[in-house]
This record gives sequence, structure tokens and C-alpha cells, in this order.
Amino acid sequence: MFGPSLQRWRRQRDIARALRQFRISREQLEARFEEVARSASKSLALKTASFEWHSEVAFGLSPESGLLTAFVSVSVRLGKADENGSPQPETETETSAFPRNASAVFHYQDGVWGTAGRVLFNLEPDEALARFADQFAPVMLDGKASL
Repeated sequence: MFGPSLQRWRRQRDIARALRQFRISREQLEARFEEVARSASKSLALKTASFEWHSEVAFGLSPESGLLTAFVSVSVRLGKADENGSPQPETETETSAFPRNASAVFHYQDGVWGTAGRVLFNLEPDEALARFADQFAPVMLDGKASL
């Protein structure tokens, strides 16, 4: 009798808890993202990049797996490095001197937020969610989008 509605209520409660946890630990998550993105990247430009975080975030939920994902707005200024990975001075006329808008990707699994350092260049959070609409549904709480 209460099965489906109770399950929906529990899922909404769990999502609300995850969103609160994200907001509380966002600064640490951003720092972790930068560390992972730099270490996992094969690109010297990303290894020496600087990140400027913005307030915009969109949350999506995979209907198939239940995976909760956050797309966070970030500007990435790609660095310049020599073949040894040492940072090099850059001029304002170089492409790397201009920040690129992007979305950083975070996932919530087993009660913990994490990241693989994936960055989606040229996509704001709402655009990223729309781009992956076949994989993620926008998270709605109390009938409102969680943006």
C-alpha cells in the first residue's frame, strides 16, 4: 500500500541529504577535483591549469543506475608547460591566457561525493545536463529544479 510512495519519499530524502552534503563540502570537492584533474591529465596545459569556480551547479539523476551527478560551473585557464612539465610564462596573446568556460563533474556514490577530474569544456552546468539528457534527469525537490 505504501510501497511506491514510501520509496519516492525515501529517495527524495536521500537526494536532499546528498545536496546538503555537497554544499557543505563543496570547497574540499573543488580542491580534490583540481588535484585529480591535474594528475590524471595527459595534457601539459591541464596539468598546469588554474581554476576559477562559480556558483552555478546543476544536479542530474540517472534513472537507470540511480547515480546522482553534479555539474559545476568553472572557468579553466589552461597553463603552458615545457616538455618536462615545468610551468612557462605566457603572453596575453596566447590562447591559454584566456579562460574557458566548462563544467566539472562530480558523482555521489555510496553516501560520498567524489570526482574523476572530468571537465566538460564549453558547457555550462545547465547545458551539460541538457547534453546528457539521455543519461540524467534534472533533480527536482519539492517540484523545483535543484539548480
